[in-house]
Amino acid sequence: MKDLDPQEVRNEEKVIDDFISIMDSLIQEFSARFSQFKELSETFKFIMYPDVISFDKLNLSQFDWLEIEELEMQLIDFQSSSIWIQKFIETRKKLELD
Repeated sequence: MKDLDPQEVRNEEKVIDDFISIMDSLIQEFSARFSQFKELSETFKFIMYPDVISFDKLNLSQFDWLEIEELEMQLIDFQSSSIWIQKFIETRKKLELD
């Protein structure tokens, strides 16, 4: 930078400032995106393991769009059904083997 005239120094500093600003924005955006994954992690687990997930960890509001009345009660009934639990266990085994 010592060999540059003052205008070139200002231009170079502006480019560096712009780069830093872009990197800060990227960091914030990635943080926001990955925090969404953290929020949805229990939902993802529920999709794979509906027979073993604890409902107190599950955010049922993510399923509002399904418009299922008494969803929590239906899920509890589902978990208490050995027939459905066995079906999910068998299906998971088949999927993992394929």
